Amino acid sequence: LLDQHSQDQLNPSTGAALNTEALELRRGFVRLTATRDSIFAELELDGNTAAGPDGVGAPTARVVTAQVGWSLPGSDALQVAGGLMLIPFGAEVPLDARYRTFMEQPTFLRALFPGDDDAGVVARGAYGLVRYSIAAMNGAPVADTQWHGVDPSSSHDFLVRLGTDVELPRQA
Repeated sequence: LLDQHSQDQLNPSTGAALNTEALELRRGFVRLTATRDSIFAELELDGNTAAGPDGVGAPTARVVTAQVGWSLPGSDALQVAGGLMLIPFGAEVPLDARYRTFMEQPTFLRALFPGDDDAGVVARGAYGLVRYSIAAMNGAPVADTQWHGVDPSSSHDFLVRLGTDVELPRQA
């Protein structure tokens, strides 16, 4: 949207209009899920109308998650899924951007995991206090800034994650 006052005010070097006003969407998510009995499917899109964090780039829309899977009926013990998904390693990486304290990952995590999403197969579940995931991933994360979706080592990634989820007592 251009302001009427910028009609005759152009940047002499680029020809771009000055004094413009725009409405920007920094980040927006759309998620579609379907479930039937123990089978599920999920598709999630991430879009923005702003340039990237460094001011370079154009509005984008990308597929974040596109997976199908199966869950053990009536239990959290086993879930198997395949497709494009968040890399199931660490605490912050597999956490969807909607639920993070800060939507963008810290620099040290970007060094270890240059992208959030990768294609693969994962088996995950819970038994008592134990939470686990075992995954075989493509090895070329989507939207990484260094390799641009190409795997430099031409090998797959195998990940195993063990953890726990314990609620701590709260003070009244």
